Amino acid sequence: MVDQKSVVAQSHELQKITHEILSDGMTIDEQFQVAVLIDKLPTGWKEFKKDLRYKTKDFSIDCLIARLRVKEEARKQDQKDEVLFVAKKKELEFDYT
Repeated sequence: MVDQKSVVAQSHELQKITHEILSDGMTIDEQFQVAVLIDKLPTGWKEFKKDLRYKTKDFSIDCLIARLRVKEEARKQDQKDEVLFVAKKKELEFDYT
């Protein structure tokens, strides 16, 4: 997984691969899928990844993807807020000079 692409989209790609494996008659434990998905989160998700590692038995793959979606949206909003803050700060600095 990479930071430049949606984690949720990448998760769905991994789910497609899993479904192909399952359709070929092989089995994959759902908790294993959850653990692998958490392990493959990009480096920018380090803290969230660390928090999730201890909760793998608490939720399904669908629940994990829902949590990833919520976290991804929160990260996007934080980035927007940071951009607005920096822009406002520069605007204020410009007004005083």
